[in-house]
Amino acid sequence: MPYYADPAELVLLVIVLVSALMAMKILLDLASKHHRSRYTRMVRLDLGIGIVLGLSLPWIEPVGLMVAAMTAILFLGLSIIMLLESKRVPLWRMRTVRRERIKEWFLHFSVTTGLVGIVTTLLSIVVPPFLKLSLGFMVPLAFDSLSVLSALLEFTLPSTPYHVIFALIFGLAHERTGKDGTTEIRLDDLEQIAHETAHSRFEVLDTVESLVEQGLATKNDSGFALDHDGTSLLKLTWEETSARIRIQLDHVEAEIESLSTNQASESRSRLDIINRLSESVSDLKDECGFLVDEKRTAEIRQRLVGLRKRFYQ
Repeated sequence: MPYYADPAELVLLVIVLVSALMAMKILLDLASKHHRSRYTRMVRLDLGIGIVLGLSLPWIEPVGLMVAAMTAILFLGLSIIMLLESKRVPLWRMRTVRRERIKEWFLHFSVTTGLVGIVTTLLSIVVPPFLKLSLGFMVPLAFDSLSVLSALLEFTLPSTPYHVIFALIFGLAHERTGKDGTTEIRLDDLEQIAHETAHSRFEVLDTVESLVEQGLATKNDSGFALDHDGTSLLKLTWEETSARIRIQLDHVEAEIESLSTNQASESRSRLDIINRLSESVSDLKDECGFLVDEKRTAEIRQRLVGLRKRFYQ
């Protein structure tokens, strides 16, 4: 029977094992069959590499730390690539690395280093009572830190809002050509969309690259050329987004009308409603840019300012 000098080590072992089992159960319960199979295909190799390295590295701490340092250098290189891509600095003559691909890279990195950290942590707890030797804690700590850092980047890096940007691209091109047969996306269009909304140029370019990846557009010297299906997709999203904007502004105006006629509401409640409606209009404008009717939103803002003065002066 193994003897643990510090009961906290046994408690830590139980917590790690239970947490791992709970995480697997949550994944199986909440993820659809499609997502489970997709992630299984993605991380299958990562699981093997992580388990092999985890079982091999903690026995000789200098070797384990050397591998951790090399892994950290790889992580630094991946982070530099992401930084340069976001700043539009080309590293080589190839198309832009898409945001989803960058997120997948960090996912692979997080899974591999996380498994190394888990396995080495378990070994550092389980092995000493049996073999009467002490495994260093620096190797598990190094890989756990790399896993957490890469997971933070992977999960906090937002996904590009393709649907809205599709609508913005079509709206701009349609306004320029005056017809539905929009077939060209100019490089200047990317700059204009990014300038008029809260979306970055990287997000707009990433959206267009997704069309190229799906075979709905091709690159040329002046920008991108859409095929018939690509144009139809952009037109559909433009119509849906335009309808959503109208419905949302109708709802805001209805609330303003109700607020104007309802004198029984408490002062604090009225202020909260005015602030919420004002933020809703601003958020819609940031998201959808020039697709939002400027004259209508200006009138709504003016009515909200009038209500604020009416109630609080």
